[in-house]
Amino acid sequence: MKLFVWNDDDTLRDYKHGMVAALGNDLQEALTAVSVVDPNAVRNITAEKPTAVVDLGSEYKAAPVAWVCWGGG
Repeated sequence: MKLFVWNDDDTLRDYKHGMVAALGNDLQEALTAVSVVDPNAVRNITAEKPTAVVDLGSEYKAAPVAWVCWGGG
């Protein structure tokens, strides 16, 4: 299981940048979790370049899930 984080100046930008975090076994699974939570978010993040990827190890088991926070003014 991996934690994928998108948190740069262009992530979910309104007036300020936002942030996306998702748990998944791979990038595609994480992006699917993001699209379930907020379909607009998955189209507005740089999917190929997460800011950080943290390998939580094979002993960590969880269903894919995502958190989305849009930037605001």
